[in-house]
Amino acid sequence: MAGEGPPGEHVPYSAASAAAAFSTATQLWLNQLKQFTDLTHAAGTTPWTDTAGRPGTEPAREVLEYLRSMAEQRPAPTAHLDTFLQELRAKRALIEALQMQLTAFEQQMDMLEQALKPLQEWGRQWSTVLDAITETIAPPTPNASRGES
Repeated sequence: MAGEGPPGEHVPYSAASAAAAFSTATQLWLNQLKQFTDLTHAAGTTPWTDTAGRPGTEPAREVLEYLRSMAEQRPAPTAHLDTFLQELRAKRALIEALQMQLTAFEQQMDMLEQALKPLQEWGRQWSTVLDAITETIAPPTPNASRGES
């Protein structure tokens, strides 16, 4: 029997059966957790010895301390990745700053170009005036002064 859901959506089981399934799964998980806890407790309270006759907790403690010291000596697995990502962020920030500087430089060059355009036009006009004056007041050629053609 299908349960009720949003319109146009088919729900393959009812809400009551879903709740029952969740309850059963939760109960199974709790039972397994209790069994694990009981086994762990029993292992800690049952006396045992190693081949040298030391209590069983001593070798276990030594192994755990050795593993802890190894873990403390090694950097975190993500330490290199964290460092790399920090460097990457720093480089991106540097690139962004360079882009801003280049944009400002480009704007300054544009302003300079706009400011120099009138000077360039004035220079062209002045050259035209100089050329006209030079052509008008040209020194006479030696042949023109004698009346020879």
